[in-house]
Amino acid sequence: MSKPRLLVCTIVRNARPHLMEWWKLVLYLRRHLRDHYDIEVSVYENDSTDGSAQWAQENLGVIAADYQMSVIRGSETLGTTQYPSIWNADRLRNLANARQRCLDQAGDLSRFAKIVYVEVDVTYDPEWAAELILARHPAQAGIEPHIYSGWSLRTERHPKESTYLYDTCATRQ
Repeated sequence: MSKPRLLVCTIVRNARPHLMEWWKLVLYLRRHLRDHYDIEVSVYENDSTDGSAQWAQENLGVIAADYQMSVIRGSETLGTTQYPSIWNADRLRNLANARQRCLDQAGDLSRFAKIVYVEVDVTYDPEWAAELILARHPAQAGIEPHIYSGWSLRTERHPKESTYLYDTCATRQ
């Protein structure tokens, strides 16, 4: 019997210093979830100027083959403005478009039992991220938001940490 599929989506822009740590998290999730899910990874990169696109092009296919994972990679130069983590309508539109492209390149989304976004520049507790993904219902993991992001993962598990988070506006209830 085949296992359900899990899609891990990641958008990348000027994140070269974070890519190896991100990949370690993806491998941790693969190791802890492979008995439950067939995992596919969709990485969408746009407008990077720091070598992120080159790293993805040179490494993702090789690493995916070594770990027997399906990795879909897309890259574009759109000429969009890169904003800091501020509440700005144009920034949110760019972010939403990038997330949508990450989904679109994965093809028929009905193939997936679950879809998760793993931000490349947010440090997650990998054990808890795996626990959250394995939960049959979000309430089993002790959180109630409809969208999980680095904000919900970090603040629920480590409420006293003053860690700077990239994208708090992705979480809503």
